Amino acid sequence: MRRTRTLLAAGATAILVVLVSAVVAIAVSPSAAGAAPQAKDFVGYWMGTDPLDGGDSRRGFTENANGTFSMIGRDSFISACGGTDRGKIVFTDGVASGATMSSDNLVVTCFNNSTVLTFKVDYLLLDDTILRETITTQADVLVTQILYFKVSQK
Repeated sequence: MRRTRTLLAAGATAILVVLVSAVVAIAVSPSAAGAAPQAKDFVGYWMGTDPLDGGDSRRGFTENANGTFSMIGRDSFISACGGTDRGKIVFTDGVASGATMSSDNLVVTCFNNSTVLTFKVDYLLLDDTILRETITTQADVLVTQILYFKVSQK
């Protein structure tokens, strides 16, 4: 009986050592999550908060057939639209290289007052799940800078 308990204890210890070793190996091994961000990492759904007004900001990115990127966005507070969420934010010509993307045609269309404004936008992937958006006027005057967090790959 004593010998059986000793063998069971030894077997359980061996299994525990193997499991801990596997977890450690997975935790320290290089993975895609630790790799340098690439243009394909922009694709997905992102959420952030505008530090200027506290509004909820969301962006969805897709890759176009020609290798450029499109974005559609919404904010819970759009100053240009009278402080409502009645508008859309889009571009279809984003050019990405590595961890950066830009467009000179970020169009904000307000549904409540028919205002249409065009801005420049630059994106920087800080890693594959954190994105910094910098919006400027066409004259390169800073409008806002927002951090986004990736919540979906598609």
